[in-house]
Order: sequence, then C-alpha cells, then structure tokens
Amino acid sequence: MSIVAACCGAMNFGIHTVSFNASRDFAAVDLKWCDDDNAKRATCDTAVKYGGMLSSFVFLGATLGAGLTSVIVKFGRRKALLFIHLLNIVGTILCVAAQEFVTLLIGRLIAGLGVGMSVVVPLYISEISPTKSRGFYSSFYQFFIVFGQLVTNSLQLLYFRVVEDDKTKEFVLSTTDMFLWRFIIGLPILFSLISITIFMTVSRFETPRQLMVEGKSDEAKKVLTILHGEEELQSEFESVLNDVESSKVSDASPNMVEDGDGVVASKQLGLIKCMSSPKYFKVIVITLVISSLSQLSGINVLMANATRLFFSILGRVYLATTVSSMFTMVNLITTIVAVFIIDKVGRRKLLIVGTVIMSLFMIPASISLIAYPEHQTTQILCIIGAVGFCIGFSIGFGSVLWVYFVEVYPPEIKDYSVSAATLINWISGFAIVLASDAMLSYSKALVYSIFTVVCVVSTVVCVLFVKETSGMAIGKAY
Repeated sequence: MSIVAACCGAMNFGIHTVSFNASRDFAAVDLKWCDDDNAKRATCDTAVKYGGMLSSFVFLGATLGAGLTSVIVKFGRRKALLFIHLLNIVGTILCVAAQEFVTLLIGRLIAGLGVGMSVVVPLYISEISPTKSRGFYSSFYQFFIVFGQLVTNSLQLLYFRVVEDDKTKEFVLSTTDMFLWRFIIGLPILFSLISITIFMTVSRFETPRQLMVEGKSDEAKKVLTILHGEEELQSEFESVLNDVESSKVSDASPNMVEDGDGVVASKQLGLIKCMSSPKYFKVIVITLVISSLSQLSGINVLMANATRLFFSILGRVYLATTVSSMFTMVNLITTIVAVFIIDKVGRRKLLIVGTVIMSLFMIPASISLIAYPEHQTTQILCIIGAVGFCIGFSIGFGSVLWVYFVEVYPPEIKDYSVSAATLINWISGFAIVLASDAMLSYSKALVYSIFTVVCVVSTVVCVLFVKETSGMAIGKAY
C-alpha cells in the first residue's frame, strides 16, 4: 500500500505532462482564444502561444519544485509526499475552474511544482523496498508515469473527433467536449486524494533510513518488521545501518549523533562542497549530464506534442489522435518489460541498449526529412522513428535514470545531488518544450535532427562514462 500511495505522485506526473496533448484544441475553442482570428478556430497565433506556455509552464513549475526538493525532504519522505499532493490539488483545482488563460496558467505552474518535487517518490520507494529488489520496485516510478500518460491519452480518444480548424466549415463544441478536457486536467485530484488517504490511515510511518538518520533505530526496526517481516528484520536493518553509517563525513564530525544501536546520523553535505571535492565531482557531473541529455533527447516534446506532430504528418484526422495513444501504449509495454529485467541485466547495459535503439530509429527519419520532406515514405519513417525512439527511451533513460540516481550517490550527498540532477532535468525539459512549438512550426527536420544528435551523444556518454550500480552498495560505483 505504501508503494501504491507513493506511485500516485508518479501517476500525476504522467497526467500533467500530456493532459493537453489532444485536449489543447478543445480548450482553445472553449476559452475563445481564437475569437479574433477570422480563419482559424484552434491554431491561431494566440492559441499556439498559449498552448506552448501551458505545456512549458508545467516544466517551469517542475524546475522550481526540483530546486526545492532538498528542502522538503529534510522533513521526511512521507511528509514531503503529503505536501506534494496538497500542492497538486491546489494547482489542479485552479486548472479545472479556470475561465480564462491566466488562471489556467497559474494552476499549471503550481501543479508543476509538485511534478518537480515528485523525485521524492523513487527515494521513498527505494528506502522501503527489500534490498535485493530495490531496482524492481524503484522502476515502478517510471511505470506509473507512463501509465498516467496512457490513461490520459486514452481518455482523450473519447472526443471521437478533432476540432475543425477552418472557420469556414461548421464546428460546434459540445457539452461533452467542454466537460472532457476539464475532467482530464482534473484527474490528478483523484490520485492525490487516494495517496493522502493511505498515508494518513495505513502508511503513517517514515522510511526506516530516515528514522535511523534521526537516531530513532527502535522505530526503524518496527517499520522494517511491518514492511519485511520478522525473518528479514535483521538483514534489512543491517543493510540500512550500513547505508547510514557510510554517510559519516568523518569520525570526529560535530554533526554526528549516536544512539544505543550505534546508529550514526550526519548532516548532508551541500552541493557546492560536494562539487569541490574530487571524491564526488565525477559522479555528480556525469549524472547531471545524463539527466540533461534524457530531456534534450526530446521525449517530453514527443509526449506533450504527439497529437500535433502526427497532425503534421497525417493531417488533422482522428487517426492522428489514435496513433498518439498507441504511441503511449508502446511506451508502457516496453516499460513493463524493463521493470522485470532491470535487476538481471543491469543499469548501464540498459542505458546503452536504450540510447543505441533511440539513435538507430531517429537517424533514418532525420535523413529522410532533410532529403525528401514531402515523400510518403518519409511520413512512415517519422512515425516508425518516433515509436522506436520511445521504445529505446523506455528501455534506457525511462526505466533506469531515477533508479540510478537513487543508487549512485553516496548517502551523505544523496539529497542535494538528487535534487540537483532533478533540477537540471527539468531545466532542460522546460527549455526544449518551450522551444518545441516554434521548432515544430519552423521545421520538423530540424527537430528530428537535434534529437538525433542528442541520442548519439547520449550513447557515447553512457558507453564511456557511466558505471554499473546493480548489485553494489549504494554510492560505491565511482
């Protein structure tokens, strides 16, 4: 139940990133963004600008939220998750109730704060999971993100049509259309309420590691017994104890507190201090680079703009919306496979395989777009390239990235380093999504080419610099 409660935050992550995928045109008509345009009903300059801002402001909020993650986790993982869900509820209510653009934008920004802070989810899951299955359970984070995206895109199929953009042709927005786009945006409220209910009734405990860090080893043992049973208590306690003890900065540190079980707690090292230390510099730089590359590869541009992308390839037809949803289904299936093999294959191998697949599928599509932009074969290659890219991302960055961040950092730098990696991830995501509308309007070939270069660079970085963490103690890979 604790993992279910935590993963509701990942569900909301997925929903918020794609909730305007097919709904944007219907919202544009409902909120009358194109009333002053005589030709277009949903894709006028104002609607394009507003739509881009609404998509990117979730990422802007996430960027700000990621920067605050290291602050909220000081109060404990469980309390941090409760705070995230309260933020989500406030932001989502503003979105649902919005009658004009500014309210909707503010709501998206506030909801985005919770999305950025949701990196607490894999931290929480990793600290309540059995040591031998840590990778398996931590992968649930990505699975529920993708599942949230699938649920959202599937609901958007219920429009059963697309907005007729040409104002010379008849189109009337139905009551169902007006209800559906607001219902989809409001869906995260449901999952936040489910999570809050579980955390306030069933899972009222903090993670064992957090309790040990606070010097509460007796409480930690009680929680470990609840989570893993009496037979696993000693081994799990020793595993968490070793993790906490390895976070000692020095034996003489004035920040140390020791309890009756010999549990030593220390303050986390600040990021600037970590970066100035040769011991931590390499691992921090490598993880910041792969965190940025995962977003610059274009995954959230494809997920947030999939319908628009397929409109540009197939035309403004319902089939484009259907293909967009199938795109997410492929992503989910691949993620499920990755969840079950991540502990067997290893993190580094999956990253390499995933980035290679991304590159191999994107290269032909990019070349074809440059050489034969109007050819029917190019349209097919673009769709195949997008689907193959998505498969590769799910195998590599999607399934591994957050598990890797939880495992690769030594405990004494984990909170600030995970927060920094998340911040870089969302800054990159915000930048690329903000620019995507203009880039897609200017040239699909440019968009595909940029993403292809990033995929190839990602492969090189993973081969040359990324080390394996599977089967190793936390923070011992570098």
